[in-house]
Amino acid sequence: MAWGWDREDEYDGVDRNEPSEEYVFGGGKWPFGGEGQPGDVPTPSGAACQKISEMLARADDNAGEYSFGGQASTLPVAPGLHGDGVGLIPVPLTEEHATKLIAKCDKSPFGRKLETMMDESVRKSWQLSPDQVDIKNPLWSTGIDKLGETIAGRLGYNGVPLQCKLYKLLVYGEGGHFVKHQDTEKEDGMVATMVVQVPSAHEGGTWWSTVEAR
Repeated sequence: MAWGWDREDEYDGVDRNEPSEEYVFGGGKWPFGGEGQPGDVPTPSGAACQKISEMLARADDNAGEYSFGGQASTLPVAPGLHGDGVGLIPVPLTEEHATKLIAKCDKSPFGRKLETMMDESVRKSWQLSPDQVDIKNPLWSTGIDKLGETIAGRLGYNGVPLQCKLYKLLVYGEGGHFVKHQDTEKEDGMVATMVVQVPSAHEGGTWWSTVEAR
């Protein structure tokens, strides 16, 4: 009994077991059929496609709130705020401690395209970086975690754990301001900016938040 391979198949380059094009593509109807005209727009069909379409249609309804505010009842009134070279920073801030605090701060810059700029007509405030600030009250950390859960739900991130990180301590004095601007992403995964105003004795001051020119 002879054994080996079919020499004709070896040399003519044809796999005799290869399925036909008609078998693979179902007569030209899958995945891109030849039916219809060149200007026709393909419309997906099937229960799964319909379900996806319905979910996308409800996206705006489930997007959550763009901006919101209010009293942060989960946070302690006294955060136990300490600043490098300043010591304990009482709240409300006294004029004496405000002067000491500002002396240790840097003026707040702002970004324009790829540049970091200083211009008090655009932004007038002072700042400390996180490594210059310490919050001694342990209830503050617990309260921030609870506040993060509330914020996640209101933003539409139900069941998604959001972590709040201190970016900077800002001090606004008389005439302090920051003109209309758009916050930039400070690190990967950032989805929002939270501003916490500690108890302060002041007059005036307005916070504006806009979306799509509204």
